[in-house]
Amino acid sequence: SLQTQIEKAKELKDRLEEIYKYRKQQFEYGMINKIAVHQAKAQYEEVKSLIEDLKKAESDLKITLAFLIGQSPKELFEKELVVKGALPDKLQI
Repeated sequence: SLQTQIEKAKELKDRLEEIYKYRKQQFEYGMINKIAVHQAKAQYEEVKSLIEDLKKAESDLKITLAFLIGQSPKELFEKELVVKGALPDKLQI
């Protein structure tokens, strides 16, 4: 689902941010060249952009689903699910 993809992308973003900071330190101590720092930053920025794209897709999906059901996204997704009527204990086949 999109929510799972967003969560995984956020975890990856956090790891790539740590890598980027580590690469900057390595560069400051002369251990690596500037290209490695730029590559780490590019990977980090790419995942940040991916997260925003996924959030937009999730929002668009919610709006479309709400429209098809005939409710506003707020009504559909920001309230507790209430089942009207009693459900049977067993389904009759």
